[in-house]
Amino acid sequence: MDYIPELLDLFRDTGRVAVCFSGGLDSTVLAAHARKALGDDSLAIMADMPTLSDIQREMAIDGARASGIGLLTVPLDWHRLREVSGNGERRCYFCKSAIFSAVREVAGSLGFHNLVSGENADDDPDDRPGMSAGKEAGVAYPLRELGISRREIEDFISSMGLDRRPFKETCLLTRFPTGTPVTEKDIRFAEACERSVRDIADIGLVRVRISGSSCTVVSSPEERARLFENGEAVISALESMGFTEITLDPKGYS
Repeated sequence: MDYIPELLDLFRDTGRVAVCFSGGLDSTVLAAHARKALGDDSLAIMADMPTLSDIQREMAIDGARASGIGLLTVPLDWHRLREVSGNGERRCYFCKSAIFSAVREVAGSLGFHNLVSGENADDDPDDRPGMSAGKEAGVAYPLRELGISRREIEDFISSMGLDRRPFKETCLLTRFPTGTPVTEKDIRFAEACERSVRDIADIGLVRVRISGSSCTVVSSPEERARLFENGEAVISALESMGFTEITLDPKGYS
């Protein structure tokens, strides 16, 4: 793997560290470097949220395995996430606050008092309300601190032999309009819809955006043609799941 020297140096200077792990690009890069620099003085901890899909959980396990770091999961049930399930404009802030609180509690009990999270130099803080929750919780952001870009992160992921495409999975709350309260049953339904579309059209990236009995199906631009080739079967499957108005997005996910 093509390690980033300044990130290795930062971890060696920091000492014993826990990575707040999601399995995404940024946290996987942090985990790999923490493990390389610190060995068993590094640990990845993931909050297992109801808003995660099975794909995201599998992705996290694969990322931790590829980085060589130990992975612990901390379950967070829906009852502890009332401010998140309301799906308001500050849902990301409340979600990250809950994650950092749970992860820090477990990390501290194991003697890991330095907590890091993955945000890179290209991330816009105004578009990442969870970053303010991290600062309040005393979480460090090494990738931003060192000015490490999205491109550098993607290059490192490629050197790990991981496929970058699955990392585009996002929180399932984003499938519902902001301000619409969401139950865990709603989350699992959205996941089932996307699994059905993915299987029928044989595509990787799928978003089924739900509003009442209507939905919009979005794929990546590269897989858009395959989605439309299987459009009739996709629409039929979603109708059987209760939708009365179904749109296949012609532009693709960006």
